[in-house]
Amino acid sequence: MQGGLDMRWNALACLGAAFLGILGSGPRVVARDVPLVRHHFAGMARITSLPDMEVLRGILALPESRRLRGEAERKLAIHLPAWFGAGASGATAQGPALVPLVQAALQQESHLEVMGSESGVGSWAVAVRMEEGPAAEVGKSLRDVLTPLLGSPAGGTPGADWELSGTGKRTPAARFARLKGWMLVGSGQESFDGMRDRITATGVPTTPGSNEVSRLEADLARLAPLMGWASEPVLPVNQWPAIRMSVEPRKGRLRTTAEVAFAQPLGLKLEPWTLPKGVLRDPLVGFTAMQGADHWLNRLGLFTSYGITEWPKQLFLWSVAGDAWNQYVAGPLTSPTNLLNRLAVPLPEALVRHMNWQGKIAAVQLTNQAMRVELRGMPYLLPFLQSIRSGETDMLYGGLFPQTARGGPAPEPLLQQVIGRTNLVLYDWETTGRSMIWTNLAAKTGPKVLTNATGRLTQIKQLGQFWRVTMSTNNSEVPVSPSGEIWVPGWDWINAAHARLGDTITEVTQTGPSQLSVVRSSQIGFNALELAHLLRWIENPAFPGWSDARYLPAGMKTVPVPQGPTGAAKP
Repeated sequence: MQGGLDMRWNALACLGAAFLGILGSGPRVVARDVPLVRHHFAGMARITSLPDMEVLRGILALPESRRLRGEAERKLAIHLPAWFGAGASGATAQGPALVPLVQAALQQESHLEVMGSESGVGSWAVAVRMEEGPAAEVGKSLRDVLTPLLGSPAGGTPGADWELSGTGKRTPAARFARLKGWMLVGSGQESFDGMRDRITATGVPTTPGSNEVSRLEADLARLAPLMGWASEPVLPVNQWPAIRMSVEPRKGRLRTTAEVAFAQPLGLKLEPWTLPKGVLRDPLVGFTAMQGADHWLNRLGLFTSYGITEWPKQLFLWSVAGDAWNQYVAGPLTSPTNLLNRLAVPLPEALVRHMNWQGKIAAVQLTNQAMRVELRGMPYLLPFLQSIRSGETDMLYGGLFPQTARGGPAPEPLLQQVIGRTNLVLYDWETTGRSMIWTNLAAKTGPKVLTNATGRLTQIKQLGQFWRVTMSTNNSEVPVSPSGEIWVPGWDWINAAHARLGDTITEVTQTGPSQLSVVRSSQIGFNALELAHLLRWIENPAFPGWSDARYLPAGMKTVPVPQGPTGAAKP
């Protein structure tokens, strides 16, 4: 179940949560075909040619980036025949012949459209800006691959426009055309015919925004069942949002904006922000403030069996530079001690039962009146929860390891991004990755110096490595890289790219009872958590699907689970 949930959230993170639909008071149900996905992409060639995108251009030029891109292109090409209704038998061997088509769709300007209803995908088409000669070669390769899988051609000749009838629901099953500098590929009628008519009339399949490099529209409530995404506790599928997203280059970075429309009112009650200033300490590499946390925590149902009836309405999460376990959380609560009493014993017990670390003994330590709970005996970590006061407010406060006294209070300009804002649902700032810091961290003055890797992405990678060692069920061995580093998906890319990723800032505001607006400034479009999920998805053998089966990446070997130090001392 967990792998399936991860796959679905990986897919959402990769799509950018993006899409167009019509709001109603209940689920959106239609019998006719409507747009499920529309995506216009300027192409990597144009994006990397922009004069102020040196950093992004450098990231994409990394050998590790080229490896990941090549892996994604190969896997997409292998699965491409299935999008035309072909069975899996025989398609895998023919997939490499379709890599040039996938490469062109990523490198050049393209426009994708998928139409469908609750009964399935009715048609889809993609137009790629391409010169006549290369388009003819791609069309011939596609025809050669699909003909034995789908059936005899319904018309056309190799290298020219053609159709394959196939035996599935969509007719024609495969179509190919070249016109006015575009290569058009698709399945079914409506999407292909509509895009061909627009290119014939205007010379383009759609009119992009003046400065957009990506525009993505879709309706998740309609799309999710067709993708096999089941309902999750966090939100039933028929309440998933319709979102419209746009990405524009701005001052060497990417600015992402999105409008998120839910089928039903969110029921959020936005209250004045109460920040845990007393425990928020520099040097921060990440800070997140969230309203409506109780709604999501209740829906998850992870702690229902513990009888917990109250969760913080606001949550604050922050990451401190340095060790990966410098992760903390706090939130206002009427009676933190009640929650601590219910979690003090069963939660640590559940954690220890699933640990894979051999020969370790853990113990729970409670202070008087359950004001603080610690789980002792784990290697590197000393998880804790405690009740604190912030001004006149009681709060629940916890982390993976107690904070040290070093560092000053959190920067006031950062906190002012949250304080006093009445429509803010979520604010997230992070140093996604960097390796340069100031000698004077608090004032950010003095010369910059080269340091160890810092930022949330590196910390997430290290936590992933720690989880692989300690918490992987029935796992007595772990994969390691040729350099001896514990392998996690995308480890080499993170090591190579982290210093270039800079800061990522995300704001989510409520613009209506069932509507949210998202604005993000970033170096590469994703924050650290999304990048970690994206890397997991691309590295999965079943990409663009998902498989829970264990696998050993090429070039890796396995070693016995290493033994950690006794107690909670840091390395």
